[in-house]
Amino acid sequence: KLNDIFWTAFLDNASASWFHADNNNVNTGVADMTVGGLTATEVIFMNQTDYDGKPLGIQPAILVVPTALKVPANTLMKSERVIDGTATGLQGDVNPHAGRFRVESSPYMSNAAYTGYSAAAWYMLPDPEDLPFIEIAALFGRVEPVVETADAAFNVLGVEMRGYSDIGVSKQEKKAGVRADGGAS
Repeated sequence: KLNDIFWTAFLDNASASWFHADNNNVNTGVADMTVGGLTATEVIFMNQTDYDGKPLGIQPAILVVPTALKVPANTLMKSERVIDGTATGLQGDVNPHAGRFRVESSPYMSNAAYTGYSAAAWYMLPDPEDLPFIEIAALFGRVEPVVETADAAFNVLGVEMRGYSDIGVSKQEKKAGVRADGGAS
């Protein structure tokens, strides 16, 4: 259940236009999972300002990608060199992004049951200890469900059970992330 409510909140951009050009936190240009797309998205992230117009001063740390982009993202993070294959003049072959970001992936991101799903869109986020994008709240810090049991009525053989979770999820800060549409809307 926690995954369900987390990804419902994370992916829902319709209710509050969380990722929007007016918020300077969306990349609709070169936004694919390539060196160019990663660089363009990082520029948008690094150009984020606080509400007084001054630089935020936080670094991106996490790439959140759908399962279709997990291998390309991990390849970018683990490859020291890149091969372009084009003849557009002198080019470096060193991967400037190697090892810079932690890659997290989830099948929820590309599942049609969730508003805002996409197999192409991905997100660049800071370390949540620096600036949280989304937070989970749990009663008494307990994220696991509570399961209670009781003996069934005397004329019924068995045990009665019920379970519940006192949890909630909410986005916290629009400036704590950039959505790269990956060529999708």
